[in-house]
Amino acid sequence: MISFDPPLASAPEGDARKRHLEYASLAGKLTVITTSPSGLPAEIPASEALTILPTNTRSALRFVPAALAAAGRISGKPDLIVTQDMFLTGLVGRRLKQRFNVPLLVQEHSFVLNNPVWMAEHPLRNRGLLLLAHQVLRSADYVRAVASPSRADLQALGFPEDRIAILPLATASANFAKPVDPAVLAEYRARVGIPEGAPVVLWVGRPVPVKRIPLLLAVFAKIAAQVPEAYFLMIGDFQESAASINAAAASSGISDKLKLFGPVLLEDLPPFYQLANVYLLSSSYEGVPRVLGEAASAGLPLVATGAGGITDILLDGETGFYAPDDASVAQNLAEYAVRLLRDPELARQMGQAGQRHALTHFNAQGYPERWVKIWRQAVAAGIR
Repeated sequence: MISFDPPLASAPEGDARKRHLEYASLAGKLTVITTSPSGLPAEIPASEALTILPTNTRSALRFVPAALAAAGRISGKPDLIVTQDMFLTGLVGRRLKQRFNVPLLVQEHSFVLNNPVWMAEHPLRNRGLLLLAHQVLRSADYVRAVASPSRADLQALGFPEDRIAILPLATASANFAKPVDPAVLAEYRARVGIPEGAPVVLWVGRPVPVKRIPLLLAVFAKIAAQVPEAYFLMIGDFQESAASINAAAASSGISDKLKLFGPVLLEDLPPFYQLANVYLLSSSYEGVPRVLGEAASAGLPLVATGAGGITDILLDGETGFYAPDDASVAQNLAEYAVRLLRDPELARQMGQAGQRHALTHFNAQGYPERWVKIWRQAVAAGIR
């Protein structure tokens, strides 16, 4: 496996290491070449089944030669090469396929193959990345995509349907569904400064451009105009963006209702989801957002744009509402959120339907088995 996941090598107790230990146990043997900080051993025997080969560089420019050099330490011939993406790890995988003459399985996580919004973000860079992805796909024997719309994009490029597997990242969990004690929820409300009983619209994530934070704030301003008692809670790392977010909130007149809370560990998130009434997402595109699986499994109705794989988890009119990404998107998102805030029974019904859907189709339990099963399918399919 070729990976861009530094904690896999540098954080022995981290989630990435734990996941790959389970994959290795299921597969029998797994070797992972991953980008990493410098100064690590050339080989990390994480278990009898898992070996990690760090590149000892975080540089994207140095990754390919460093990864190919690390591959020289692999003993024996692998059954399969798996890459994290269709770009630099895919390029390494392509070279290793030529070296070992074994099948190549690449992954498509970000919904970029037919995405003008992504292309417009960095036209020159992303045009080059897309050309690279096309080259990698021509060499690939199997593709795992996380969102069902990617299937049509891959087939349009000539990739055989029977060599495409759709497996979303599984973030729904019983940990989010388990009810949190009301006294604990009251404590969390006090921590974020939201009065007991006030309705809450929640957003969790990284405030990067694709998340469209200005649109998110514009939507909440429209919500606040109709539901003035509502609060907007944002959870994430706002060290570099707090000033601009607060300035935008001030210009919209919602400063007193906006609550920014710093990054929260995954295991500490359930109370934040459960103190909310609606989950709001305004991204321009996504694969299948991890946060929607978490929010849905916590029983929250979802309101989002219908970009990328969002509609795999958000069933419009059943588990929430999605708005087309057009000139009316801010108004439509706000109207859907207001409808749910004003109709608690509808919100409850949609939240329960979303929880069932998420725990059935996006459950973290059993995900490693489903992922390793795709490896075995790729090996059985062979080189095309």
